[in-house]
Amino acid sequence: MLFIRQRDLPRAGSRGYTLIEMLVVVSIIALLSGAILSSVRNGRIRARDAKRKSDLKQIQTALALYYEEFGNYPITDEGSGGGGGQGKGQGKGQGKQKNNKKKGTTSWQFSTDSDFWIGCNECFGNEDPESMKEFFPSALPRDPLNNTPDPRQQDNFSYGYYSLGGQDYELITQLEDPADNTVCALKCWRSHEQSPGKPWCPICPNPTLNYSNFIYADH
Repeated sequence: MLFIRQRDLPRAGSRGYTLIEMLVVVSIIALLSGAILSSVRNGRIRARDAKRKSDLKQIQTALALYYEEFGNYPITDEGSGGGGGQGKGQGKGQGKQKNNKKKGTTSWQFSTDSDFWIGCNECFGNEDPESMKEFFPSALPRDPLNNTPDPRQQDNFSYGYYSLGGQDYELITQLEDPADNTVCALKCWRSHEQSPGKPWCPICPNPTLNYSNFIYADH
């Protein structure tokens, strides 16, 4: 006698998935994967931007201490004639020094340059090109991507520092999140560089500057 188990019998109406059903499932999986990847990417962008803002705050604090110590911020423009001659070192009659190492371009210094990328090109008294080590013993913060000098230009991710006379300075970076409400396009940052009050952003208005609308300044 032949015995047939129940599970061996074909069930009425059973069938496999159709091609259309499979395509629908694959499409749903692709959409979900895309949404998850986009969320992860946006989270990383926001995290990098948060670090940029935090880093600039730390550098700003160090620069305030530097000013307290030397009476001026690190002067990067050697042609300035020296705006920091009233610093503590100068008061001791030690004169001024020259930094023979040029950093950055056009008197700007960038986080792509070196570990201690902020330093005086025109130094007074007790200042020297590595005086920032007093306030950051290991290294100065760098941009999370730190791929290209000059964050004034679109897609150049680095930190930038500039001081014409030692009594004010530029400290800038470029953010990635277009929804950030502190970017240049909304805040209309003003520059100390060369011409006081010069607008950073094309919409400020100055359409010939070609600076990025995603500049973030802390000065």
